[in-house]
Amino acid sequence: MSFTVRLICYALIPLAVSGVLSYIKSRSEKHLPKEKFESVHLPPFVAVLGAVCSALFLIPTVIASFHVEETGWFAVLCFLFFALLGASLTVAYFNCRIEYDDDGFTQKSFFGIKRRYSYGDLTGIRHNVHETYLFIGKKRVLVDGLALNGIDFVAFARKKYRTLNDGNALPTVKPKKDIFKGNVKGSGEL
Repeated sequence: MSFTVRLICYALIPLAVSGVLSYIKSRSEKHLPKEKFESVHLPPFVAVLGAVCSALFLIPTVIASFHVEETGWFAVLCFLFFALLGASLTVAYFNCRIEYDDDGFTQKSFFGIKRRYSYGDLTGIRHNVHETYLFIGKKRVLVDGLALNGIDFVAFARKKYRTLNDGNALPTVKPKKDIFKGNVKGSGEL
């Protein structure tokens, strides 16, 4: 168990470093000329926050894993849990990326997988409290509420869909299982 915890900690270190490096890169790109496409992504601060939180909890995790007899496994696992929460912010920063132009948009994943869609491929939209989903058949593209240029992208996609479909609006997709029958959109409204 101790070996597994240390292995997870060592795997999280490059993720924390990449979060800080991506923030530094984003700061240096502000002075570059605009490209032909727009980008939708989380603010770089999210990656830095995740990297710092992950690093702050990785240190006591590693120390506690070497002294399990004194600290106990509960402390080690608690520190590891909070380190993983910080790492999840960094993963979210790299995972939530969309680049769009007049022809369509490209969704990029954490592993570098790119999927290109046309605005004519859209089949529906669903607005939640802090996110918007664009549907392409059974697939869905998440636009996070905190993402930079997210609102502009959704408005642009709706406009392009309308022009491609003779003025028809993008249909709203209702959740399949909704115990509140559409009256409650988020748990905060309950």
